Amino acid sequence: MSNQCEHAKSKAGIYAATVTSIRRLLADHFLLTLRSQVFPTACPGQFVQIQCGSPAGIPEQDCRFDPTRVPIVRRPFSLGGWRENNGATEIEILFRVLGPGTAWMSQRRENDEVSVLGPLGKPFSIVRDAELSLLVGGGTGD
Repeated sequence: MSNQCEHAKSKAGIYAATVTSIRRLLADHFLLTLRSQVFPTACPGQFVQIQCGSPAGIPEQDCRFDPTRVPIVRRPFSLGGWRENNGATEIEILFRVLGPGTAWMSQRRENDEVSVLGPLGKPFSIVRDAELSLLVGGGTGD
């Protein structure tokens, strides 16, 4: 996430992304890398929402909450990384398995498609010449 954020006017949208890798970092922590041909510039402070499960072909009456099934609802995740690579955008998501949505994410494999909504949130600027900077980070899906 670089200086291009200072002038970026990205509009949020729903984008299809392909899993390029998923790597277990710790017992319940994973790093998911997604690739999209059209994902816009993302800036510090922004996040995405990932649809955990696919609503395609599921009858409306089957979409009611059921704790034994993966709810069809998007989950918010911070962007752990954003980069352009060979004309496409790669984003990285660090997450911890805590429920059915993140368990579904941990089962994604290379070439699986994932629906991503973003970039969302209010970006902030990085002050390059500041004497002291602080970064307060959030969790991993807790």
